[in-house]
Amino acid sequence: MKYDPLRRYLEGVETVAELDFVEIERILGAPLPPSARKHAAWWSNSAEGHVNAQAWLAAGFKTEGVDLAAGRIAFRREASPLEEPEHIPGSLLERIRARLGGTVTVAPGVDLTEPLWLYEQDDL
Repeated sequence: MKYDPLRRYLEGVETVAELDFVEIERILGAPLPPSARKHAAWWSNSAEGHVNAQAWLAAGFKTEGVDLAAGRIAFRREASPLEEPEHIPGSLLERIRARLGGTVTVAPGVDLTEPLWLYEQDDL
């Protein structure tokens, strides 16, 4: 994934990483998207649909103190990085899901081998 280099970098940080956007781009080996420089929300700690945030959250970090004018952000460790046991598939999202764990309840009549599009929204 595009942001895996940032995840790997943060996994080696003990508590806080204060980085400017140029340093982050150097770590990524690619430029940040324009929205990262324009919108503080890009740096939010919401993993749902945000592969950028999934990277730092998977490393056990949360962002704080984004300064768009100065082009700086701080990452503070909140938890241990995700462990990667051999039986857990390698994608970042799969590792996040594996770490969250939990119980799933399947509605009666739902066949998990069938594609989801076969069901109406009310069936799920």
